[in-house]
Amino acid sequence: MKSSRLGRSRHVWMFTALALGACGDGRHFARDDETGPSEVTENGPAHSATGGPSGTAASAAGLELVDVWGEGLELEVTGLRWGETGEIEFLVGAADPESRRPVEGLDGRAFAFAEDGRDLGTEVLFDVSKEQNLRVALVLDLSRSMVAADAVEPLQAAARGLLDALPNGTRVGLVQFASEYDLVRDFTSDLSLLATDIEALAPAMDRTGQFTNLWGALGYAGSLFEEASDAADGEGRVVVAFTDGRDNVAESDAADARARLAEAGALVYAVGLGTELDRAELGELAGPSRFAETTEPRALGPIFDDIGRRLGQMMRVRYVTPKVRGAHTLDVTLATADGRRRGGFKVAFDLD
Repeated sequence: MKSSRLGRSRHVWMFTALALGACGDGRHFARDDETGPSEVTENGPAHSATGGPSGTAASAAGLELVDVWGEGLELEVTGLRWGETGEIEFLVGAADPESRRPVEGLDGRAFAFAEDGRDLGTEVLFDVSKEQNLRVALVLDLSRSMVAADAVEPLQAAARGLLDALPNGTRVGLVQFASEYDLVRDFTSDLSLLATDIEALAPAMDRTGQFTNLWGALGYAGSLFEEASDAADGEGRVVVAFTDGRDNVAESDAADARARLAEAGALVYAVGLGTELDRAELGELAGPSRFAETTEPRALGPIFDDIGRRLGQMMRVRYVTPKVRGAHTLDVTLATADGRRRGGFKVAFDLD
């Protein structure tokens, strides 16, 4: 996108708008309901989700995500940033809230934009592409209880499967934790090297492997994004966290972890194994539809695979505002061709 195009008007820009791919069998994420956590069945995991942080997964100086909504669509937004002069960029994904499968057929024609309540119609300049630019922190619980549950190898296989499902060029970092947390590998795009690291993970058999420092590890993961020396402006930031228990180290609490991850602008997926989980806090951390739980180690593979596929179907949108100064609100709406599924969000922005 070149700056010389900014002066063009009355032109709808819809480059390389790609349909979304498949996203697992749809059993691995569930939206909020009034019944609370659902039961695990013999066929695999059932899941629950509770409310999550609003407006924290995508933010930048002078830009703020202030609302996300959906009717038959569930949207995920991250990587909000300024591009060239007057350009607002973000990553957005869309899935069916019941099946968790990506909604097919969405491209540039699915988008509509309004500023300050005014529909821009054909006087809009934007493009849609499959340029994800993701950085993912994989945070894995390797406490000794994983051995008792015979879950170490299933977790390793699930984490390797996640790497296979991620889009090309994704940078992934690996943190393992028990009583303490350790950076196994800083962010790298060499996912074969990371797969080797995952294969070598093993719980410690002494006191350091006995306990669960979940919130401390997640707060540490948030700091990794800020410390990344090769961080690219506008990258989507994601944390995929796995645990089989409650935090009993109390180095920090869930609120501290949420604040650290919100400050980093990270979208969080949380996966829990077993019955000793802090479901309410994990659900609040991850937000609607991104907390999954199971009691079956063999079910971790499909859950992690779904996460990778959901990340792989995100679209990069570049929008050009006609405004030159002042505080404004951009309304972004997506709709399927038949109009039966709709979703959207607002971006508050400030031009000096």
